[in-house]
Amino acid sequence: MTQPTYMPQSTEDTTPGLIEARAFIPERNIPADIARSWLLVNAMKPELFDQSAVSRADAIILDIEDAVDPSQKDAARDNVVNWLTAGGSAWVRINDATSRFWADDLAGLRGTPGLLGVMLAKTESADQVTESFHRMDGKTPVIPLVESAVGIEEANNIAKAQGAFRLAFGS
Repeated sequence: MTQPTYMPQSTEDTTPGLIEARAFIPERNIPADIARSWLLVNAMKPELFDQSAVSRADAIILDIEDAVDPSQKDAARDNVVNWLTAGGSAWVRINDATSRFWADDLAGLRGTPGLLGVMLAKTESADQVTESFHRMDGKTPVIPLVESAVGIEEANNIAKAQGAFRLAFGS
């Protein structure tokens, strides 16, 4: 699966260094299944989205989980949806399946143009991956983010879950 190339929304952006950076950044054509570098960007800082898109990272992940205060989850999700709908393209790290934000994350992102897939935080079971996959539309890839001993114990099953794209590990 090849990631689409992101073209910045405006060619009139005169942010120092950004125009020069665009001239030297090759098109992002590294498939996500072999991407080596994943840049996490706080979804409450939409002013960084365009700059991250022209970075040298192989993949961009807009983070509406750990980087965002619980009181700002809706605003962060809106920032992501607005940017993706306007022509951006990225992965999105969503809240874990046991959180009160998970269902809203999936509903809010479902069908959003430019969404390459979701990273499911704190994954501890194959069912969490499969349920996320089905709620998204049965086509959007899910990267389970294993962050606990339970997740490690279940990693083999998580990796085999319907919708699992590749595993990621964190703590």
